[in-house]
Amino acid sequence: MVVARDNVNRTPASQATKPCNGEVACRDNFEVLNMRNMSLSPTALWQLTPCEFNEWRIQNDIPFLFQFLQKKLPLFDKWIEHCGIDYNILMKVIPTGDLFKGDERKIIVKKIDLTGSNIQVYECFSESQNKVADSHIGTEQDNNEIIGTITPYFLWLKYNGDHGGYFCHDQMNKQYSNTFVYNLHEIDPLNRSKAFLFKEFDALKLGQVEIQSMVHISGRNLDFTDMDSITITGDFHGSLQANISYSSCQNMKITGAQLAFFTFYQCHMDKIEIYESRIQDFYFCCAGRITITAKDSQIIKMKFKDTTVVPLLYNCELREVNFSSKKDAPPHDTASTYRLLRIAFQNSGMRREASESYYKERIFERKSYFRPYLEHRSKFSGIYNGNLMDFIKKYKNNIIDKNTFRNLLYKYLKSTFKLYTLPKYLFPLIAFRSHWIYSMIDYLIWGYGERPSRIFSLALFLIILYASGYHYLPWPDDEKGYRIILDWVDSLYFSTVTFTTLGYGDITPKTTLLKILCSSESLLGAATMGLAVAGFSNRSRY
Repeated sequence: MVVARDNVNRTPASQATKPCNGEVACRDNFEVLNMRNMSLSPTALWQLTPCEFNEWRIQNDIPFLFQFLQKKLPLFDKWIEHCGIDYNILMKVIPTGDLFKGDERKIIVKKIDLTGSNIQVYECFSESQNKVADSHIGTEQDNNEIIGTITPYFLWLKYNGDHGGYFCHDQMNKQYSNTFVYNLHEIDPLNRSKAFLFKEFDALKLGQVEIQSMVHISGRNLDFTDMDSITITGDFHGSLQANISYSSCQNMKITGAQLAFFTFYQCHMDKIEIYESRIQDFYFCCAGRITITAKDSQIIKMKFKDTTVVPLLYNCELREVNFSSKKDAPPHDTASTYRLLRIAFQNSGMRREASESYYKERIFERKSYFRPYLEHRSKFSGIYNGNLMDFIKKYKNNIIDKNTFRNLLYKYLKSTFKLYTLPKYLFPLIAFRSHWIYSMIDYLIWGYGERPSRIFSLALFLIILYASGYHYLPWPDDEKGYRIILDWVDSLYFSTVTFTTLGYGDITPKTTLLKILCSSESLLGAATMGLAVAGFSNRSRY
């Protein structure tokens, strides 16, 4: 059921005081001359063309978003002043999220629609794309112009704020963040959902509708919107890249659709369902934790970066599916992701990808053994699982005060002492660390069977090591009655034939030490050759 969003008492862009000469006008003194026009339902908004939709947002939604951010974000006015670009132009940049994300300065370009509507569109390019922007401007002659350059807000705040890019968005609970947070979702008695940015600003409602064929998704400014419980069906939803940033996209469903060129950046997502669809060029960056359920679908070029994902893929054709976990993600969760990907790749007959997923699965499984108290809380109850470097960083960025830092440091040191002295914690820790050691040896020798070429490096190292011992140790000569020293050529030769268990008998060890060395080398050689055979035959299992 789709219901129009409730009217909100906010000021439209047409009534905002226009800054002059780069100065930022005080939006706190806006006169409420006109109420926000929210008479259009989500269905009606999707029926608008992308150009009409963007113009509607500029007039009826984006100004109120900026007014909220001006009150919520620290130094927001100073950032706008630093940009040196008219406030009303910044509100017209499409997509809006480009003003806040990125790690380099950006160029704002004004484009004029050549269809006759004479609508001005403002876009952002990173400075590394400057040449591309220049060539693009040249192809359209004088229809485009560069307005100026800006530093993305969060990058600017990192170097000009008091907390290294972090800010307190919840004073009561002392919650800090360095990005936008959707931390409140409500459902009214009529089953209409709302997503709130920082628990206060209800994002533009575009969800709980079904988008059918011929509705263009690309080309719309979908940043800072509520797209929860949206369903996409059919095909031809636009041929351009659809970039969606800082939006709430929970419970998305794609059924019988053909979609391509979607990027989700720092969106609040939890579940995506894909049925009998063809998906191409989908990218998820810093999108939190997502459970993707796909059945009877074709997935081509899907990439997850700094995102925790649970891929449940059934009877799907996969091509170029890549995953890189967040740095602070629990290793056990990352190992589970690679395990599910390995199964999906195996079912799709993708041997190389299945092998690589198994290799990474074992790596993160090993990492989970080193700090088991972070995940196995039942065996390590009472042990503080905080990260020392994390609260040191918070202290340096003035997120926590000195007393809080001391309390956290004391709790950390106390837990560390208990962990290594109390038997109920020490014995399980030793068991997990033993698994870590075994796994590390397995990794170094042959990469869990997925890197058998490492065995030859190990064999070469052992042959040279034993050859050095044969060279420097004295060898008795029974015929002449004195000891001789093997040169390097004979030492390497003897070490090689011993390691490979050939043993021609032309050189014979006589002393006890030499006999022990030869016996140990032959045993290691036989084991290494066995590992080499097992390693290469193991690769055929996929």
